This record gives sequence, structure tokens and C-alpha cells, in this order.
Amino acid sequence: MSLPSFLHSLLGEGRVRVESVFKSDGRLLTESPQELNESFKLLSDFDREYRLELAHKPPELSRAALLWGAIQVRRAASLLTYREAEPEQLQAALTGSFAETISASVVYSVDLTYRFLPDLLRLARAASPQDPLVAILKDWANQWPLSSVGVADVSVTGSLEWLDDPCLRHLYVDRILAEQDASRLADSRTLEAVRIAVGGQSHLVAKLAAVLSAK
Repeated sequence: MSLPSFLHSLLGEGRVRVESVFKSDGRLLTESPQELNESFKLLSDFDREYRLELAHKPPELSRAALLWGAIQVRRAASLLTYREAEPEQLQAALTGSFAETISASVVYSVDLTYRFLPDLLRLARAASPQDPLVAILKDWANQWPLSSVGVADVSVTGSLEWLDDPCLRHLYVDRILAEQDASRLADSRTLEAVRIAVGGQSHLVAKLAAVLSAK
């Protein structure tokens, strides 16, 4: 399944069919320029509708971040299915960091596909809690906090400077409230944003109430 086909199924149905991301000789498959162009168009078309549902004006798309995130998610889904990969192959396929400075545009663009990270991690843990893939996905969750709300035992290592963006801040708070993820309130800026959103209705988010009411 090509990257565009994978993304079409992921974004349209939330279910995908995957093939191995390794060639028969063990080398990692790479996407052709045509695949990348088609994938960017598909994601851009999806984003035009998706952003209409968000509060405030979302950041502009970053082509590099959009494609990087999509490729990472596709590889992770493949490696979740084809579990014969050696640890060094997992490392080669999944541990590369995004090369550019993390900005609101980058965080928003990566999140278009990384928002499926909690599902990937849940499936990986269910299949084999000690699998190296779980550790890699957990590291992703730490690095990309917007996309990993609801994942247990996250220690946020990624920058939270994007909270300055009203759209991303609102999206993050909405996800925290939906998941009642109290662990995210350890960050003072996040705590204040959630307090403002909840107002005097903390009884509606029982798992967060104690933290929200603390001085």
C-alpha cells in the first residue's frame, strides 16, 4: 500500500492495510517524489476541511513536517503488524527526529497524523508490552504532547512554546478535558489554560477537579 493509499484509509476510515516497510534485503523502503507529492496534496485537501472545525485560525501547514509525520505513522503501523523486525531495524526506521525548529506550524502539521499515536501505542502495548516498538512510541508521546493526550505515564520533553498559538492551545485543552488527563496539568501554563476553560464547572471533570482547585 502506497503512502497516499495509507493516508486515504487512515483519514477516511481510521483503519488501514499495511505492508512491510522493508525490502527483501532488509533495507528500508523510501517514498518516491510522486508519492510524496500525492501525499501532500491529499493531506492538504483533508486539512482544508479539518481546520474549519477548529477554534481560532490554525497555523499554516509545513510540508516537511506534514510528510515527516505521515511517513513515521505509516512505518509504525507497518512495524506493529510485521513484528519480525530486529531492534536495529526499528531504530533505523523510527527514531529520527524532525530536523527543523519546532514551531506552531510544525506541531499542527505533524498532529494531522500523529493524533493517531494513542491508538498505535494502545495496540502495541496490547500486543507486546515489552516490545522495543512500545518504547519508541512512548518517546514519540513525550516529544509530541499535543498528539499524545490520554497516553499514560508521559513525561513531556517536547517544547510547549506552541501554547502561544490560540488554536493549538484550545485544541490541547479540549483534548485534556475529553481525556481528563490530569498529568498534563503539571505544566503551569497548561493548568492555567484549563482553569480558564473550565471556569466554575470543575465538577464536570471529576478527575481534574482536585488539581484545578489547588492553590
